[in-house]
Amino acid sequence: MKYIIKELRPEYEAYLWDLLYNAIFVAREEMPPAREMKELHELKKYMQHWGEKEGDYGLIALSEENQPLGAVWIRLFDEDDKCWGYVDQKTPELNIALSPTFRNQGIGTELMVKMLKDLKANYDQVSLSVNPNNPSVRLYERFGFEKYEEVPPAITMIKKLK
Repeated sequence: MKYIIKELRPEYEAYLWDLLYNAIFVAREEMPPAREMKELHELKKYMQHWGEKEGDYGLIALSEENQPLGAVWIRLFDEDDKCWGYVDQKTPELNIALSPTFRNQGIGTELMVKMLKDLKANYDQVSLSVNPNNPSVRLYERFGFEKYEEVPPAITMIKKLK
């Protein structure tokens, strides 16, 4: 499949909501969470008013027909309004997700490679939060992310960039 990767813009905020919902890890024997889950303040913090907050940056993969396939994005948080993968005010938290149809095709790997390269210019490290049972943990480890702390039901992982 041919696709392009370009900088994420605010007009893709609605798509980010769908991506984040699809990225929530659910074991096979569990029911998917209700769509209303996106109203949780903890989830809203990851993308509400995307592009308006200092430090917001992301990349999106688009098909030749301009269909969004997946995205990777970062956001900075502070001690008063932190999220699950919070380390400190200077460490952006990374999210990556692909539409289910486009997984396992190398798109996520290319998004991650480009994002980590871009982040090296401005940050010393990057963090993310993931359920320890999510198969993505192995992917993150291959990219050099290491376990930082565990706050059930998730672990925070960090990658040193410098």
